[in-house]
Amino acid sequence: MSPRPPKKNKPLFFIYSAVVGICILVLGLAALDWKLTTDEAKISEELNQAYVTRAVLSRLMADLSYAETAQRTYILTKDHAFFNTFKSVQLSLLRQLEEFEVARFDDDKINVEKARQLLDLVYQRLQTLVISIQRANQEMRTSFYDSLVSGTDLMEQVRMVSSELKVRHDQNIEALSQEHARQIFRGRIIMLVLMAGIILLIVALVWLVSVNLRHRDKIERQLRLQMTRQQAMFYGSIDALVIVNAEGIIEAMNPAALRMFKIERGNFSQNRHFATLLADDCPLRKAALLDMHKLEYEKGGVIEVNAVQQDGQVFPVELAISEAEQGEDTFYLTSFRDITERRRVEQIKNEFIATVSHELRTPLTSIAGALKLSIHNFSKHMPAKCLQLIDIAERNTQRLIKLVNDILDIEKLEAGKMVFNNADFILRDVVVDAIDGISPMAKDKKVIVQLEDEMESVSLHTDAFRLGQVLNNLLSNAIKFSPVDASVLVRILPGEIGVRIEVSDNGPGIPENFIPLVFSKFSQATGVGFANKGGTGLGLSIVKQIIEQMDGRIGFTTSSSGTMFYIELPIIGGTSDAPVEA
Repeated sequence: MSPRPPKKNKPLFFIYSAVVGICILVLGLAALDWKLTTDEAKISEELNQAYVTRAVLSRLMADLSYAETAQRTYILTKDHAFFNTFKSVQLSLLRQLEEFEVARFDDDKINVEKARQLLDLVYQRLQTLVISIQRANQEMRTSFYDSLVSGTDLMEQVRMVSSELKVRHDQNIEALSQEHARQIFRGRIIMLVLMAGIILLIVALVWLVSVNLRHRDKIERQLRLQMTRQQAMFYGSIDALVIVNAEGIIEAMNPAALRMFKIERGNFSQNRHFATLLADDCPLRKAALLDMHKLEYEKGGVIEVNAVQQDGQVFPVELAISEAEQGEDTFYLTSFRDITERRRVEQIKNEFIATVSHELRTPLTSIAGALKLSIHNFSKHMPAKCLQLIDIAERNTQRLIKLVNDILDIEKLEAGKMVFNNADFILRDVVVDAIDGISPMAKDKKVIVQLEDEMESVSLHTDAFRLGQVLNNLLSNAIKFSPVDASVLVRILPGEIGVRIEVSDNGPGIPENFIPLVFSKFSQATGVGFANKGGTGLGLSIVKQIIEQMDGRIGFTTSSSGTMFYIELPIIGGTSDAPVEA
C-alpha cells in the first residue's frame, strides 16, 4: 500500500529565504568593502597630493628666500660664487614654478586664484632680482636701491599670498581628513549592521534547519506509522484485496486473496494480469485485458461477478474497485468478497418462504372462509361470547393471509418475477375503486376520504391492479393514523413526469428517527400514537418497488400536523397488453 504524499514542508521555504538573505547581505558587505576601499584610496590620494603641493609651496618660498640672500650677497661682495649660487637657485625656482603650475588645489576657485597670484609675484620677484644684479654689474646704484625697495614689497606680497594659500590648504587638508574619518565611521557602522544581519540570519537558518529536521523526522514517523497501519489493514483484512497497476498487472495480494483464489504464496507470478482472476463470462474481463482505464464501475459501488480460482473453479463474488493516484502513477485497489454461501442461504430462505407461504395460504383461505360462513349463517344461534371469539379468529386469519401475500409479493419483486399486466385505463376510475374498497375501514375509524381531481380525463398505460394495490396501502395507512372524525384527502394533479397522486392525513406525522426507515422491510414506527396499529411492516417497501417498476417515483413530506405521500407516474400511450415481468 502506498501512503499518502505528505504536505509541502513550509520550513523549506524559510530556509531558502534565509540562505538567499545571507547571500544578499554577504554581497552587500563585499560591495560596501569595495566602496570603502575605493573611497579611502581616493581620499588618501587627495591627501597625498595636498601634502605634495604644500611641500612644493614651502620649498618654493625657501628657495626664493635663498635666491634673494644669494643676490644680495653677490651685489655686496661681487663674489662670483654667490652669483653661481643664485643662478642654480634660479633654475631650481623655475622648475618648482613649473611643478607649482600643475599642482592641484582641490578645484577651489579661491585657491586656484591665489596660486596664480603667487606665481605671478614669484616670477616678478625673480625678475627684480635679475634686474638688480644686472644694474649692480653696471654700477647703477640708484636703480639698484630702487629695485631693492620694490623687491622688498614684492617679497612681502609673496609671503602674504603664500601664507593665505597655506592656511586655505591646511583647511582643505583638515576637511579631507575629517571626511575620511566620517566615511570610515559610517562604513564601520554599516558593516557592523550587515554582519549583525548575517549573524541573525545564520542563527535563524540553523534554527530553521533544526525545525525542518524535526519536521522531517515527524513526517517520516507518521509515514512509517501510516504504512504500518495500511499494511496491517491490507494483510489483516478478511476480504480479498488485490492491488493492480495501470497496466492491469497485479502488484500485491493479501493472504485472504491468496486463500480465496487458491494461490500459494511461493507460486504467485509477478506478471499476472488482473483479468485472470475473472471468469470468462465476466463482462469486466475483456475490458480489463484491453485497458484498465476503460473499466465501467461505480466508484464506491459493489458489483456481482464470477471469479475463477487457480484450479479453474468459478464462484460468485462481490467486487469493488477504487482508483487512486500517487504522483503520476495510477493504481487500483480491488476488493473481492465470496458470496457463494450467501447465495446458497438466500436460495434456501427463498425456497423456505415460498414453500411455507404457499402451504399456509391455502389452509388460511379455507379457515377464513369457514369462519366467515359461520358468522354469516350461525351468528343468530351462537352465544355472544362465542361469536366474539369467532370474529377475532376471522380478523387474525385475514391478517395472516395479508402477511403471506405481502411476503410473496416482496419475494417476487426482489426476484424480478412479479408480472405486470399493462393496459390503458382512466386513472380516476382506479382511484375511485380504491376509495370505495377502503370505505368500510374508513367508516369504522369515522374518517372521511375526499377526492380532488384536477385531471379528470387522464389515462395511464400500466397495471391497474398493482396501482390499486399501491393506493389501497397508502389509503389504509392514512386512515390508520388519522384521528377520529378527521379526513383523508386524495388529490390528482399534474406532476413533473406526468401525473401526481397525493394522499394526505392529519395524523401525528412520522418520527424523525424513523424517516430513513419508512421504505425498509419489516419496519414500523414506535412511540405515542403508533402503538397497536397492526400491519406487517412490508406495505411501503412493496409500494416503493411497484412504483419503481412502473417507471414512477414515490416520496413523502411529514410534520407534526400530518403526512402526505405522493406518487408520480408517466403519461404514455398504449403499447402492448401482453404481461410484462418485473
